[in-house]
This record gives sequence, structure tokens and C-alpha cells, in this order.
Amino acid sequence: MLEAAKKFIGTKCYVKTINEDLKTGTLKGISGKTLILETTDNRVMAINAEYVTCIEEYPTSKKEKKNIIKDFFFAE
Repeated sequence: MLEAAKKFIGTKCYVKTINEDLKTGTLKGISGKTLILETTDNRVMAINAEYVTCIEEYPTSKKEKKNIIKDFFFAE
């Protein structure tokens, strides 16, 4: 997961964890096994990479945003 996460550094993205939390923010970096995420309200959070199941780039259009939220909440 860490190698894949390095591709998202500096981009706004969704980070989904194993307990189904969905975090949104800019991935600022990786320190050890921790992802550093900065949210839109300038809070910085550290997320253990071992608990991350999915990282996806934040969509730019409204249609893409609706599809991602629909897929997240209504996935089988």
C-alpha cells in the first residue's frame, strides 16, 4: 500500500480504512507506515497505512463525485 500511496502525494484524495471511515484531504507525505493527510479545514491527521483499504483521487466533476459516494455507501 505504501508504494501505491506514494503516487498520491500532493493530490487531493479519498482514503478509506478497514472500519469504513472515509477521509478526504491532500496526502502530504508518508512517514514510516503512516500516511499524513491534511483536510480542507487545515487539520493534519496521521493514518496507519496497515488499516487503509483504498486510496482514490478526488474527482473534479460533480458527476464523478456522486458516483464515488454512491459506490462507497451502496457497495455490495
